[in-house]
Amino acid sequence: MTLALRRCALPFLALLLVMAGALGTPAPARAATTPTVSPDHYIVGGCRIVFNNSGWASPVGSADKPCIGVRSVGRSARGDLDVRLTPESSQAAVRLLVTPSSQMVDRGIVAGAGGGRDVITLRLYDDKEGKRIDLRTGRGRSRVATTAVHIGWTKAGGASATRTPPGVNALGSHRDRSASGAATVTGGCVIRILPTGPRVHANSSHRCIGVKSVALNSSGRIAVTTSSEQRGAVVNVQGDTDETLTTRGIAAGTSVSSTHMYFSLYDSRINRRLNLRKPADLRRASGATSNLWLTWTKTLNRPGSPNATTRATPSKYGPYQDGSAPVRTVLQRGCTINFAGARESPRTSGTFVRLCTGVSGIWFNDRGDLVVGGGFPQIVGTSTVSSSALTDYGIRAGLSGGVNSSTYRFYSMKLGRTLNLTKSADRRVFERSGSSLLIGWSGLLA
Repeated sequence: MTLALRRCALPFLALLLVMAGALGTPAPARAATTPTVSPDHYIVGGCRIVFNNSGWASPVGSADKPCIGVRSVGRSARGDLDVRLTPESSQAAVRLLVTPSSQMVDRGIVAGAGGGRDVITLRLYDDKEGKRIDLRTGRGRSRVATTAVHIGWTKAGGASATRTPPGVNALGSHRDRSASGAATVTGGCVIRILPTGPRVHANSSHRCIGVKSVALNSSGRIAVTTSSEQRGAVVNVQGDTDETLTTRGIAAGTSVSSTHMYFSLYDSRINRRLNLRKPADLRRASGATSNLWLTWTKTLNRPGSPNATTRATPSKYGPYQDGSAPVRTVLQRGCTINFAGARESPRTSGTFVRLCTGVSGIWFNDRGDLVVGGGFPQIVGTSTVSSSALTDYGIRAGLSGGVNSSTYRFYSMKLGRTLNLTKSADRRVFERSGSSLLIGWSGLLA
């Protein structure tokens, strides 16, 4: 190991030793030993990976959805999808985003991820067939044909983030080598699904940035209209179901443009997409705490693309519903939670592949949920991504909270039930090599 690598590794080894919590009791509040990364040092990227009629994948960019930071894609030895990043984007990840397109989730397919530095490996789980998709097989490729999956990230670029040329169109039409945090703007919002339909959920602790309105489109999907200030090209996007929706077996997928976002909800208990214009389907998804967490990044100055602005226009579209946000006011944090090994306590992990920032403690509560201490006084968006091993069981994590702490409840599409991690049988599902949860938040600085 080189001296430079030893210096990078020591803070992360210390983090592993001091951040574990005890089963059923909150861990003592401790600051994460990995420092929070400044927005001035962000490297941001993302891409829409499209499967053609034969199920072969390729990175695709367009004016309103540029592909930034992806060098190529290919299949791994296990039939997963390897997304290879450009050298400029091969840094330690603060936060990863992975979400299926509407067409993919409508077929009952969800996605998980591994890696994060120079390669992001995507694993796809097919709820209708009850197993992971093997892209080495004709059947696997046929299941994903004509669909897409969205990936994205925020990385710690250090001083190089402000010096690295973006390489606009260097890899082809609308395909860039990298983007800095200063060249992008973050948005996010909580959408609550009530018996009367979806609406923005915003208050003093849940800030909605970049959304003008929300409604249902003609096919019963959730349609989000972007604010005038954030009508820019989409670098990355994610829509996550919360604890309530996830434990009902519901997963989300998205389709986006510079002006709108459309979210599909797939119900694994009835094996089909929900049409929320139908009262019976709306009842399956709605409730007093049925939330969809949205988060995204858009361009500010990319040539050849529609671009957003940083004009905040506070509460322009409703109380706590802002048009946009100044670049340096929204902070990104993230961490990896490991479950592997014959132990009762989860562990946080920070490495040169994926950092861990903003976590003060971690434990299981009495219901067998994962609780992570830390957060923002005003949360903008959250994201959760299952690792490859958890994806084998179709395991999804739904979040509640997000301000001072976040509570994650787990549901397995394969087993058809909620998991209680205080029970040894359910912990064994997690105690496999590589079983981890990739979590992230964005929030306003105090």
